[in-house]
Amino acid sequence: MSEFQLPSHWWITDELQGFNKYNDSWISFGGEYANSIIGQTEETFVDMGWGGTGKLQIRFVEASDQDHIFESPEDFLTRGFLENTDLSWLMAAEAEDIDQVSETTLNGYQAYLLESEFFTSDFFKVRVKEWAYFLPTDEGGILVIAQAVVDWTDMGEFDPDWDRGEPFSMVIGEVEGVIGSLQFRGSTARPTTGQEEAAPAGNQTGEDEEGGLPWVTVVGGAVSVAAVGVAIAGTKTSTKTSKGDNPTKEEDPNKVVGYALNISDNQLSIQEDVGTALTVGVYEIYGDGHTKPVAASIDLSVPSSVGVQPASGTSPLNTVLWQVSQISEKTTMTVSASYGGGGIQSVVELIPVVAHKLSVAFEPVHKRHLMTTGKDHITLVAKVLWPDPQSVSQNSLLSARESIKFAVADKWLALSSAVDWEEGKAVNVIASSPDPTRNLTPPDKGYVKVTAQVDGKLLSQTVGIEIAPLPVFELSQDKVSLDDSSGQSVSLRGWIERGLDVNWQFSHFWRQGHKALAEVVIEPDSGHSFRVWLTGLALDDLDPSRPVVASTIRLVASSEAYGEIERHLEVIVAREGLFVDTIGQDPLDHTFHVDATGQGKPTRIDVRVYVRDETGTIQLSTALSEAVLWEPYGDDPSPGLTALRFPEFECRPLGLRRLEQPSATFEMKLNRKLPTSGDPIGASLRAYVPNLDEDLYAKIVPLSLLGVNMAPFSEAWLVEKEACLTMIHDFAPKDMKERLFNLVAEKGVTMGVDGLYELRTRIWRLSENAYRKEAADWMDYAWTLQQIEDTLDWVSWCGDIAFSVASGRITGTAAGIAIGMLKPVLVSAITAYVEGKSMEDWAYEQLGMVLSIAEGQWTDPDFIQKLSGASKAKVWAAFIAYTFIKNWAMDPQHSIVKAMEDTARMLRDQALVSFLRRVAGTTPQAAGPGEDALNAKTKPSGPSKINKVKPAKLAPEFEGVDPQTRAEKMSGKIKEKISRDSTGKPKIDVDTMEKIMRDPDGARILKKTNPEAWEAYHNTRKEVYKKHDDALSDWVKKNVPDMENENIEVRNVGTDDGIDRDYRVGVVGKDPITGQDVFVEIPKEKWQKKSGQLFSEQVGGPTDPVEALEYAQSRQQLGTDGYHSEAAIDMADQTTVKDPETGEWVKTQKTPNVELVKDGKRTLADPDGLGKTYETKVANAYYTDNKLDAYTQAAKAKHTLEGVQEGYTKQGYKLKEAPPEIKKGLDIIDQVAQGKMKPDAADAALRDAGLGSDLPGFMEKVSGQFAGLKHAKK
Repeated sequence: MSEFQLPSHWWITDELQGFNKYNDSWISFGGEYANSIIGQTEETFVDMGWGGTGKLQIRFVEASDQDHIFESPEDFLTRGFLENTDLSWLMAAEAEDIDQVSETTLNGYQAYLLESEFFTSDFFKVRVKEWAYFLPTDEGGILVIAQAVVDWTDMGEFDPDWDRGEPFSMVIGEVEGVIGSLQFRGSTARPTTGQEEAAPAGNQTGEDEEGGLPWVTVVGGAVSVAAVGVAIAGTKTSTKTSKGDNPTKEEDPNKVVGYALNISDNQLSIQEDVGTALTVGVYEIYGDGHTKPVAASIDLSVPSSVGVQPASGTSPLNTVLWQVSQISEKTTMTVSASYGGGGIQSVVELIPVVAHKLSVAFEPVHKRHLMTTGKDHITLVAKVLWPDPQSVSQNSLLSARESIKFAVADKWLALSSAVDWEEGKAVNVIASSPDPTRNLTPPDKGYVKVTAQVDGKLLSQTVGIEIAPLPVFELSQDKVSLDDSSGQSVSLRGWIERGLDVNWQFSHFWRQGHKALAEVVIEPDSGHSFRVWLTGLALDDLDPSRPVVASTIRLVASSEAYGEIERHLEVIVAREGLFVDTIGQDPLDHTFHVDATGQGKPTRIDVRVYVRDETGTIQLSTALSEAVLWEPYGDDPSPGLTALRFPEFECRPLGLRRLEQPSATFEMKLNRKLPTSGDPIGASLRAYVPNLDEDLYAKIVPLSLLGVNMAPFSEAWLVEKEACLTMIHDFAPKDMKERLFNLVAEKGVTMGVDGLYELRTRIWRLSENAYRKEAADWMDYAWTLQQIEDTLDWVSWCGDIAFSVASGRITGTAAGIAIGMLKPVLVSAITAYVEGKSMEDWAYEQLGMVLSIAEGQWTDPDFIQKLSGASKAKVWAAFIAYTFIKNWAMDPQHSIVKAMEDTARMLRDQALVSFLRRVAGTTPQAAGPGEDALNAKTKPSGPSKINKVKPAKLAPEFEGVDPQTRAEKMSGKIKEKISRDSTGKPKIDVDTMEKIMRDPDGARILKKTNPEAWEAYHNTRKEVYKKHDDALSDWVKKNVPDMENENIEVRNVGTDDGIDRDYRVGVVGKDPITGQDVFVEIPKEKWQKKSGQLFSEQVGGPTDPVEALEYAQSRQQLGTDGYHSEAAIDMADQTTVKDPETGEWVKTQKTPNVELVKDGKRTLADPDGLGKTYETKVANAYYTDNKLDAYTQAAKAKHTLEGVQEGYTKQGYKLKEAPPEIKKGLDIIDQVAQGKMKPDAADAALRDAGLGSDLPGFMEKVSGQFAGLKHAKK
């Protein structure tokens, strides 16, 4: 700073111009101000006017002076006022008087700034403003202290307008102008990022003058600017004189000697809804003191809470300032001006004007967090603060209080009802998880918005409340392995992470239904950690077929604050020994069935041998598995042991079965007939490994030998019966044939094959004797007649009992139309049976006229409702009699009462339709299964069987503990592999697509969470399907009989973009009745293996047809038709109609019956079958480790059940409400479908609710809900 740059009434205490050396001394700049009251004399201004001073002091601080080296604005405030520091004796303010602490810049250099302003009143009224800057440099720092002071004599009552007023503002402006003019040329102060070191102002007239042209800040109007202009012009003259220059002429009046930044006010009051005006200008100051405005660049910098418009421009700049948001304390605005190569910065103080304010307080005062237990709470108290509450009416106060509202935008927070609280309102806030069934992570904060209306103005404040993180129960490991022996102990640690610091109690329970495999001891380490010890137990009652047994321990941590949280620990016990695989055992009697009918059908039994290696680890030994020996076992003598000792019994090894855990397969075969009474013969084999521990490496394997049934109605019995009838027909005298036929019919049902043989022998003898008696005229005609009457009496007696039972059991439609004519039809049916007629032939004789009239319409259950009264009665009566005879004949006890009771339970329209189809010979017959290879997976025949296809092994890059994790990995891989075809569609490579197909649960999450990735995956999958479908259609035309010239299509069942693909192959043609296009299925047996092979070729799988089919099915490819195990009759869209042109019965398409039921137009044809279909779908998915897909199928079952129940209700049927536990189970299924619960958690919830051991167990109960619809009544 040079002296000529100072205002005329300022001085410098050191003659060193541009002071720039380091020492301990200060350099000072200062000036004095005074004014007298107008009209007073010079001597009186001290008493009646005002006086002022401005001062600026600078000192360079060396790095060794650590008492005056500061690291931050806060450090500057904390240590700057310590005793014996420069600030403590140079500044009038104390540390507590500091109003503003900030980090700023001083002419482009980093600076820490402390500001204060205060007022004192004694004899003089004194107003003081002080600035303290510290500029850090590489060598130390620079201290800058400035002060502006104005004092007034005591003139009685002080006018508040003079509180700051123009005199004080003028002094402040000049002090800030001097501060802004400081130049640190050649100093090592640190410039702020992106700024250059400030350069001195240039000379507008082109003359080089030392230090450039000065800048000053002027506060006020044009008068103040003019006064400063004169002062600066005078300074230039005095400066030349002080240097000893001898001017030869006066200063050029047109020469620019400096610049003035003019601010209309350097202290502004700002409000929220009212703008405050400010004018900023820049003037050139000429040699004779006159000034001229110039178009300089102006920039205004304000805090974020202050609005300014415009914020920049050229002078003169007229702008407006206001509060954007409420400001509680005063702040500042920086005004920057640049012109002529130089510039200046000045500060304007902004004082907020508080009108109305919304105050929100916490109760308790220091509580700022909530636990997510739903019990912890915080009270918020809100009220409106008024600038002058005494001047506000009571109505306005009450209206403002009633307008206070509380709201939350976060699902983790909940509010009580607001209540009046002193002058405001209060509300309780609690925190809890929005979905307690899922392990959600709460946000760090929740927010409550508080609003109020005052004089039409909305006051608003958002309050943040910290949400304490949920505690997490951690274990050092999730699984523990023990040997099958007592005494082995292992330990692991458990602890609670996050949450509040509370004390926890730890306990354990074995999961319900799980066996205790170890002794468990928990030793607490602290209030939030523990160690659990597990010691193996001696266990004798474990499943003998399983080498590995697992149970789950529920470890429970509980606290008053959070309640209970759980972790599950899986305890695995591995055992050594010989283990017989239960696959192939009968699920009812738990034995292996061996054919003993002489047909030589084989039974295969798999075994595995596990041994302990040298490290003590239990491992599978395939060599010992193949070395297992077999021998007959049991009490001697016994039928089973004797049978196994026959030379026709064979046991031979077949080698290893290719599984993840290979097993040795052995084939058992008995090439001999064993006579039985219908029940199997029990037998046992002993499997053992030679020279190893008998207790561990020997097992008794139970067998059931299925011999030839010699009991009544068995195949052997029927053969013998036929022999009896042949004997009568061929050899009995003509007049005795009818009586002997009756004798076989009456007595034959009570005796076995041996008895029939004896009867045949007696018939021969009776026939032989009859010939002799007839020749000798010995035969008694009356006796013959009596035998005939006895037979007819028996038939009548049987009909009477059946009719009496039917009258009491049969209800509904059948009772009203069939009972009246039932007895004669019953007697006719029994007589036909006694006479040995086919019951189908008998029924056709009864109903031939009705069937001919119907012409096939009886395939529709509605046809039954359209029959006339007489025809309907005849149909029902024939059906009842036919069904009764079948039930009675199949009952080993031949109970008439039981047979009719069973018949009564079958009386429904759909069963009647099935009966009519059977009588008319329209029921399709499927070919029997062929003999498959050892490793082939054969499908069960009925909907209640489970299609157990081994799930594909997950790709290593997509492995994860849960579907969500695996889906995220899939997304990452797709992002890496994605490309676009010529049309812009996203795609991925086939290899990545195939790996995703292995994991339907992960794919389901991918579809839900990343539609873009799913689209790329699905586009590639559609291309593979298209190639497969085209190739399969061509193959069917060439290789399936009668398909060469047909239009073959492959169609999806369900949505095209589903996770799995169910598809059918069929012929597209015209319906012979309606003429509409229909799709007629081709049975899957004709094309399914080829389909699997074609798909496998597309994605690089095996080529063997059997392996390829299993490969395709494990990638969710299921070729199906109307007779598949997952297709119920009510879901079928295929039916049979009569072609009017050819008269032949042909298959065609129809609307599935289940859809008509939902519309309230039909009832289910087979409620049991529909339930079993969904039971099968769920089990197929569940037991192939696709649990999420299983729950998706279960959700479909739930919605179908609800739909058909609603359809029944529309038709006036009265349905029983489902039990509460069933509803609870269905709700659990819904929660999984909605993503609120994971499958494993749902399984546990079903078990805890007593609804089965897992989802398939519960689906048996859901299936029962479908079955119950057959009992629905109006």
